[in-house]
Amino acid sequence: MSIIKLLVFDENTEFREPLEQYTQTVPAIRLLGVKTAVQDAIDGDDAEAPDLVLFATALVSAEGEGSLSELRNKWPEALFYRLTVFDDSGLDEYDYIEGFDGSVPRSNIEEHLTAIIETFKCANDLS
Repeated sequence: MSIIKLLVFDENTEFREPLEQYTQTVPAIRLLGVKTAVQDAIDGDDAEAPDLVLFATALVSAEGEGSLSELRNKWPEALFYRLTVFDDSGLDEYDYIEGFDGSVPRSNIEEHLTAIIETFKCANDLS
């Protein structure tokens, strides 16, 4: 089984800790880390590029869309998903315009992460 390298950008400790615990139980995911500032990743010399990036909406607002573009340039092969409190797929068009591949509702993270993992495996011909 191929391992998907996950990087999370989130300043919300209440969400971040359960997400870290959950990802440790999923054999298909290796959590590269959790960052609370986008600039740290832009400036950092990361040894491994992530395959999947979960990005808190608040950080997009706080650090600006330019920071997301810089991360996209740094990791062009990665999928970027916005973490949101909304359970509405109507965000998909907005996500595309903003540079995200989609949204992941925090309230149902396990189900959505499973679907993203399967989509990633199929797109990259992984088993």
